[in-house]
Amino acid sequence: MKDLVARILSQYLTVRVRGKTYQIRQNVPWELRLEAQALQDNIIDQYRFDKFIRRVQVEPILERLGFAISSLKPLQERIKTLKQDLYKKYPDLFSQRPIRNELRGAKKELNGLLQEIAMLDTHTLEFYAERMGTFHILSKSISRIKSPSYQLIESLYWGILRQQVNMESIRGIARTDWWRTYWTVKKSAAFRYDPLTDEQLTLSSYSRMYDNVYRHHEAPPQPVIDDDDMLDGWLFLQQQPKKKDPSYGHKIDSSKEIFVMVKDQEHANSIYEMNEPEQKAVQRVRAKQLQQHGTLNFGQFADTQRNLQHATR
Repeated sequence: MKDLVARILSQYLTVRVRGKTYQIRQNVPWELRLEAQALQDNIIDQYRFDKFIRRVQVEPILERLGFAISSLKPLQERIKTLKQDLYKKYPDLFSQRPIRNELRGAKKELNGLLQEIAMLDTHTLEFYAERMGTFHILSKSISRIKSPSYQLIESLYWGILRQQVNMESIRGIARTDWWRTYWTVKKSAAFRYDPLTDEQLTLSSYSRMYDNVYRHHEAPPQPVIDDDDMLDGWLFLQQQPKKKDPSYGHKIDSSKEIFVMVKDQEHANSIYEMNEPEQKAVQRVRAKQLQQHGTLNFGQFADTQRNLQHATR
């Protein structure tokens, strides 16, 4: 994980092409970005009447070809709802299973549609112009090479794409203890070079998001924070107006004890493992008391009596 963080934060990215190693500057100066943007604008203006299709035509073309592009937004809304449902079922793993299965299928369907859009988008004038702008930046960002060939730039371009860090990995980094400690100390100073890359901006954004989650007065349990889909569901619910009758998921956030009906021993074991070490210790002590006395009222457990004593002092 630390190697991946170093890869994201580094000013230079190492790419190997045909046995040679090249250093590519990641933090592109604003002036160079403006040059690339001017090049893109000129290309679009020059070829606007050529045979290129335009980006606004992509979805209508796919719709005419029989792809369910009109279902894109409803599918995204469905995924959003499923993530909320998943959070509401915490910590009932048995009830989560069908939701996770449906969510997995919805994500697969959405990714299929997005891939079709992306494939056709590669034939648009806008994509061609953006790629030429990227190539211009690359030609100025290779360490110690002044005039690289087009073939080298193209090879480096694909080499960089292969090293891109996906969103799930960046979220995983943003919530790890090691990065959380580093981020807490450094904050924005964690990123030493300006302007930030897309990956650095994404890591910064998610780090701030997790800051807000942990500081929230109704912060979800750690297993929810560690689960991207479930945390998304919690975040979506936080954006909605509060209701007088909160959902099951909201009720458990501040609960000291949660009782869940289990389906089998495997389900019971998985629920037990969600407890913190202190809670497991309490359960072991209660089990020993029950072995000694047979049956006990809730108020007769040692931990309950201890809590009552503290409350009355």
